[in-house]
Amino acid sequence: MGHKAMPTGSVRQRCGRYTVWALLLITGLVVVVPSSFTAQPKREANSFAPPSWYDRTVQHECVLGTDYLGRSYAAVLGRAISATTRVAFFGTAAVLFGVLAVGTLQGSTQSKLLGAILASGNLGVMAVPQVAVLITIATSWSRTSPAWMVNTSMMAVLVLFAIPTGARLIAERVRSVNQTRFVAASQAFGASWWYTFRRDVFPHLLEDIAWIVASVLPMFVAVEVGLAYLGIEYREFEGLGRALAKSFGSIFNGIAQFQLVVTIAVILWVALIPQIILKLLNVRGFAEESV
Repeated sequence: MGHKAMPTGSVRQRCGRYTVWALLLITGLVVVVPSSFTAQPKREANSFAPPSWYDRTVQHECVLGTDYLGRSYAAVLGRAISATTRVAFFGTAAVLFGVLAVGTLQGSTQSKLLGAILASGNLGVMAVPQVAVLITIATSWSRTSPAWMVNTSMMAVLVLFAIPTGARLIAERVRSVNQTRFVAASQAFGASWWYTFRRDVFPHLLEDIAWIVASVLPMFVAVEVGLAYLGIEYREFEGLGRALAKSFGSIFNGIAQFQLVVTIAVILWVALIPQIILKLLNVRGFAEESV
C-alpha cells in the first residue's frame, strides 16, 4: 500500500510555523547575547558621516551598512533589539505581577475600597495623557541624576498606568470563578486558599493573562520608540527608538532609507512577538478547553 500524501496546505502551514519558530529563536539569541550574535558595534574615531554600505575600519561592505558613527548597523540594530526587548519584558513582568496581585486580592475579598481605587485608576488613565506624564518626569530630573533613577521612574509610570485595566479584568474573572460550585466544594473539603487558587482558579486566568501580555508588551515598545523619536528617551540607552530616529535624520540618504525600512520591520516584529507566540501555541484555545 502506498503512503497517503500530505495535503499541500498542511505542509505549507507546518513549514510556516517552523520558519516563525526559527525567527523567534534567532530573536531570542539576539536579545540574550547580542554581542556574540551580531558583534560589538565599534565606533570609528572622528567619523561623523552619512550612513554608508562600506565600513572603513574593516575595509569591506556591511550587510546593513554603517550608521552615522561608522559602526556596523547590523551590530547596532542587534544591541538595540536586545535593549528594547529586555525593557519591554521586564516592564511587562512587573505589570503582570501587579495585575495578578491586585486583581486576585480584589476578586477574592471584594473590597469596596480597593474597587474604588481601581475605578479611580481607570478614570485617571483615561483622563491623564501617559506621554505627558513621562515627558514631565523625564525633563524634571537634572542632568547629573543617575540614569537608573530616571529610567526607573519612567518605567514605574508605565507600570502604574497599565495595572488598573488588567487588574479589574482579573478581579472580575476571579470573582466569577469563586462563585462556581467546584470552588465551593474545594473549600468545603478544607482546601487551603492557595491550593484552591492554584488548582481551580488560576487555570481560568490564562486567557486573560495572555491578553494582558499581548497588549502591554507592545505598549512598552511603542512608548520607547515614540519618546526617542521626540528626543526624550531612557538615559544611557540605545534602543530601537534611537535607531529609528537616527535613520529619520538621514532620510535622504539611500542606505539610510533601507535601514529605516529594516528598523521599522524589526520594531513591528518585536512588538508582535507575544501575539505570534500565543497564536503558535494556541493559548486561547487551551484556555477555553480548561474552562
